[in-house]
Amino acid sequence: MEPGSSQSMFLEALLAATTAEQVIAALDNWWPDADNVYYGDYDSALNNAVETVECGGAEGDGAPMYVVIKHLPTGLFFQQTGYYSSWGDSSWDNTWHQVEPVQVVVTKYEPAKK
Repeated sequence: MEPGSSQSMFLEALLAATTAEQVIAALDNWWPDADNVYYGDYDSALNNAVETVECGGAEGDGAPMYVVIKHLPTGLFFQQTGYYSSWGDSSWDNTWHQVEPVQVVVTKYEPAKK
């Protein structure tokens, strides 16, 4: 990553961000399309600023998909959603939203033990 390059400026903005609003502004300005995050195709220098936490969906053409990242300097989480396309590029909403992890209890039904 060369100093003064757009990636370098993006990294500087991410590392300097101290609020959710600043992180979202940096992400929306420099990283609006989550495809490279979803597929893990981004410069390793960004590993000091963000961590991909979860990617999901995309189970068929037109299916919803999402990616969640953690902004390491603040510990805040951000998500972008979109739709999978098997015929071309996926379609992302191009806006990052702050999210938070929530534990959910799920009840399953299994065959009774005799």
